[in-house]
Amino acid sequence: MFLIVAQEQKDFNFEEFVEKADSYMKAIENIGEFRGTVLVAEKGDIKFHKGYGMASERFDIPNGPQIKYRIGSITKSFTAICILQQVEKERINLDDPVDKYLPNYPFGAQIKIRNLLSHTSGLKRDIDFPDKTKNYPLSEQVRMTYVDSLLYSPGSKSTYSNGGYVLLHAILEKVSGMDYKSYVTKYVLEPMGLKQTGIEYTLMPPKGLADGYNNGSNRDGNYSIVMGYLQSHGYSDAVGAMYSTTEDLLKFCRQIGKSKILSEKSWKLALTPVVKNKGGYNWGLGFNILKGKTTTAYNHNGRTTGFRGGYYQFNEDDVTIIILGNYNNAARETIVSAFQRILLDREYYQPTLHKVKDLPIKELKKYVGKYKTNDFQFEIFEFKNHLYVSSHGDAPARIENFGEDAFFCKYFDLELKFKREKNRIIGCNWVFKETSMPAKKI
Repeated sequence: MFLIVAQEQKDFNFEEFVEKADSYMKAIENIGEFRGTVLVAEKGDIKFHKGYGMASERFDIPNGPQIKYRIGSITKSFTAICILQQVEKERINLDDPVDKYLPNYPFGAQIKIRNLLSHTSGLKRDIDFPDKTKNYPLSEQVRMTYVDSLLYSPGSKSTYSNGGYVLLHAILEKVSGMDYKSYVTKYVLEPMGLKQTGIEYTLMPPKGLADGYNNGSNRDGNYSIVMGYLQSHGYSDAVGAMYSTTEDLLKFCRQIGKSKILSEKSWKLALTPVVKNKGGYNWGLGFNILKGKTTTAYNHNGRTTGFRGGYYQFNEDDVTIIILGNYNNAARETIVSAFQRILLDREYYQPTLHKVKDLPIKELKKYVGKYKTNDFQFEIFEFKNHLYVSSHGDAPARIENFGEDAFFCKYFDLELKFKREKNRIIGCNWVFKETSMPAKKI
């Protein structure tokens, strides 16, 4: 969870914010922690909107406001709206047991519709798909959510469950008589004016969709950020198959609690925590309610193969932050926290934006060797005229020189500052983010 700081300041200096936010984003892009598009708006007026890194390396397309991204579990907010519309039509009651709609479902008499929407069902988090490249029929996915026992009594706790939204998908299609894509498009996306948002079929991606990237290894076995190929969303459409843009999600955020697609009563139910988790997620019905000392934000995050993002609608100041990354480890919470602190003129941590300096191979080889801190050992080695660091059992990561006896990692917020004695390397300081550890060469 990210920190919601007190919003006692009301007049934000967005001119200064834009300069600082852009500098911050360039710094975290430089160390491989983000690629994608970010948006910040006040009262619906876009103040900062910019893309970083590549949307597609294979087609040389940069990220930017026009790019579409897979939004993963953000889809669940739209699914919850669909279900609440059925409640208003009296086709569903929030306190109906699941087995009313899915006969003989295990523990279906105990689990209510409200529990599925608010992640309080006691069902396990995930389905263990036998083949992650296969698109399993909805009916089969429902069976895959069966459990021998619940994690807890429904309604007593809150733990995230993708499986619960598989059941909501099946129930929605049963009571509405429509498939999920048709329903959500006609009754949610179109009325809200979300023209760049929809359901993606993996073999027919929409025009303008970014490629997704994951941390992995290149052909040489060294750490790299590599393109991820999505052959299946895994879960059914209602769980996480949507794509969108930053501007469309801004339109969505502006209508949370206000749009006429739901009644005032339904919005209140959706935006009220069912079970309060101190310091954790506080789920309403399809929305996470984040409360600070003086501010409340509505949120949902999403992650899928090669993508990570989220929306944050801060109510009291009417500030919206949208983060859509086409990298599976995009630094979502870190960015939101930094943006809040910049807006409030508070201290925030920003990685140093280094410029690479070339060194001859003869000089690079002086740093090669094994090193040891009090906690772990690591190795510096040369490969194809570049230096790499190998530690913690991970794939070796390339490091670049940026100053005298100083290197930074291309993929992590890591600096190595080497020490000499009589012109020989004797050790270094391992500096990860703001933590420094001395290491001896062994």
